[in-house]
Amino acid sequence: MGLIAWVVIGAIAGFIANYVMRGGFGMVVTVILGIIGAVIAGYVSNAIRATDDAFGLDFVGIVMSTFFAIIVVGIAKFASGRGSE
Repeated sequence: MGLIAWVVIGAIAGFIANYVMRGGFGMVVTVILGIIGAVIAGYVSNAIRATDDAFGLDFVGIVMSTFFAIIVVGIAKFASGRGSE
């Protein structure tokens, strides 16, 4: 998946994850956390399917990226001390 696709899918996943987790992070941090989730999802997808072709801008890619972005936002909340709110 190209760089632009990582940013787009990461931004979508980050905003969904931030809303679900009530992260309270700003827009830039939300996009960065979403991109991290999308990258992790791409690596997991490649490992499961044993291929170098990561998923593109499709429903499965957004769902997997959102799932991993939720995990990343949860870790970020815990690390920043916002987890008890």
